[in-house]
Amino acid sequence: MYVVNKALPHSNLGHQQRLRPTSPSKPPWTRRPRLRSLRPPHPALHGAPPGRSGEAAPRPPRPLLRHPRQLPASKLINFYSKTNNLNYARKLFDQIPHPNAFSWNAMLVGYSLNNVHVDTLKLFSAIVSSCSEPDNFTVTCVLKALGALLSGSKLAKEECKELYREMTSLGKFRPVGLTAVSVLQACLQSNDLMLGMEVHQFVNENQIKMDVLHCNALIGLYARCGSLDYAQELFDEMSEKDEVTYGSLASGYMFHSKKPKLSTGNAVISSLVQNNRHEDALDLTREMQSCGCKPNTVTLSSIFPTILYFSNLKVGKEVHAYAVKNNFDGNIYVATAIIDTYAKSGFLNGAQRAFDQAKCMSLIIWKSIISAYTSHGDADTPLSILYKMLNNGIQPDQVTFTTVLTACSHSGVVDEAWKIFDAMFPKYAIFPSVEHYACMVSVLSRAGKLSEAADFIHKMPVEMGRS
Repeated sequence: MYVVNKALPHSNLGHQQRLRPTSPSKPPWTRRPRLRSLRPPHPALHGAPPGRSGEAAPRPPRPLLRHPRQLPASKLINFYSKTNNLNYARKLFDQIPHPNAFSWNAMLVGYSLNNVHVDTLKLFSAIVSSCSEPDNFTVTCVLKALGALLSGSKLAKEECKELYREMTSLGKFRPVGLTAVSVLQACLQSNDLMLGMEVHQFVNENQIKMDVLHCNALIGLYARCGSLDYAQELFDEMSEKDEVTYGSLASGYMFHSKKPKLSTGNAVISSLVQNNRHEDALDLTREMQSCGCKPNTVTLSSIFPTILYFSNLKVGKEVHAYAVKNNFDGNIYVATAIIDTYAKSGFLNGAQRAFDQAKCMSLIIWKSIISAYTSHGDADTPLSILYKMLNNGIQPDQVTFTTVLTACSHSGVVDEAWKIFDAMFPKYAIFPSVEHYACMVSVLSRAGKLSEAADFIHKMPVEMGRS
């Protein structure tokens, strides 16, 4: 073991420190270890084997620092906090005789990182009692703690807002972005629109960068307090949105029973579906209808994946009937969604009927019905639909050939598969891709023609993957 010995005034080491062996006769509590000699508490960091099951983990050496330097001590506190050793960070902090701003903030950040919000507030009280002056970092940690306690305490909301008022009135503290978000959340919880507008103005005047968190907090505040025009304006100006953005605006419209913009409602529904919140998407669609906001083609095409998620064929038929009644079934995206929903629900007759009633016979509609039969292992029907499509002058694409060749693979129709594959480039100017070659290998392999499949692979102009 080594301890720190001060360098001599005229030593060549300058301000560096020397290490000398300790005398066994010297009492251990008088030794003054160098800060860097404190080993981290986790045994894996210094080579110690992890404790076995049922055994206590090895204790780290106690940081006995009688007069630690403030900056190294702050770094150690930060290190202990980030390695889930908050108790050791606090023990080290308590040994500092006169903590400065670095030490106070290091301990506050440690509590904040570990979400120990009550201790954050207690430490802040100690700062005030010690007559130390808090700075921006101090106030930000305290506001975060207050913001985290908002849901369970009315007092915390008021304390958060009051602290913000004092912070701005003193002039020497400049709230940062996280501070604004915490105060806006407090305003949202307490329906304090006036203070929220003051925070919004402060953010704009001080050119604080507005990210998604700020915008979501403001939209939630304005929407909850009934200022839906401001909320809608902020929503429209946002270049980046997440599901919280859509949800905040939608909940504001539903809370005040007002009719949202159809485009906004459709965007919210689409976002909910993409984030697998299908039940919320259905609820919002019903709320829109109850508010007099009629779903359009975008709404219907967005809601069909949710119907498929719940495997609710009855609701699917109701939505299909609504589309027919309002002449929405002629839309290519609605028709495709209906065919896809019926096919994946096992209702092929309904898919075929929707295809026959489709008014716009584009390539997408043809591909959807071919894919519907292919997914059920039928090869004859997709082939007949393909030839019917070609007779109607519809040019196939790569996906069409992939789907048809997959159908041939499921049924072992080798001759038809070769015929289609050989006609891709000469007749339709579509160069076969890896997927098409893979389909042909599958066709030959499932038909038991393994040697022909191997020969086909060796003659391929493209390299196949391992799959």
